[in-house]
Formats: sequence, structure tokens, C-alpha cells
Amino acid sequence: MEKLGFRYTHDDFLPQTGLNHHSYLLALDEGLLKEASRQVVIRAADPGSPEACSLIENLDSLQCSLYPPENLHLASVDELRKPNITFLMAVIDGNGVGCGAIVVRRVAQSFSRK
Repeated sequence: MEKLGFRYTHDDFLPQTGLNHHSYLLALDEGLLKEASRQVVIRAADPGSPEACSLIENLDSLQCSLYPPENLHLASVDELRKPNITFLMAVIDGNGVGCGAIVVRRVAQSFSRK
């Protein structure tokens, strides 16, 4: 992470995973902070595009270095294209800088009235 310009700040314990997750801060060049036109845009994207594949590979490598195999939930491009999944990319100045996905799962519930 340091090679990419990120600086470790602290660990956060997340009860969902039972693990401490490292938090990093991206140290931006002062000139970039003054440039008001730079915006992060989060948009739906095709996970099979070359840019998305590169981001996914980088993310998978990072996660594999941080977490044990039993805590990894990596998804293939085919899985990320399923109808219940929306693949998202964070874009700055037209360049993909991050990615993630929203997975919608149906949960069967029953309700009774008295």
C-alpha cells in the first residue's frame, strides 16, 4: 500500500468479519488538493472491461495479502455480471481508481399476525 502512496493510520475491528482491518490514507499532492475540478465519480461498470479487470486483480492481490483464505470472498468476472450484482468503479478524471460491488440477496421471511 505504501508503494501506491497510502499511509497506514490505524486498525478498525469489524464485528462482521471478526478481524482487524487496516485503514489507510492516500497522501495527495498539495496541488491536487487545490484543484477543485477533481471529483470522484462512482458509476456502474462492466467488470470485464480491461480497466475493471486490472482494478479487480489489484484488489484481489491486496486482499489475499491481508486476510486468511477463509475470510476471502473474491468473485470472478462472471459472478460480478450476475443480475443481482452491481459492479461499481470509482473514477477520477476518467481513470478507474477503485472498485466494489453491491450484492442483493433475497431473504425469505414469514410474518404472522395474531
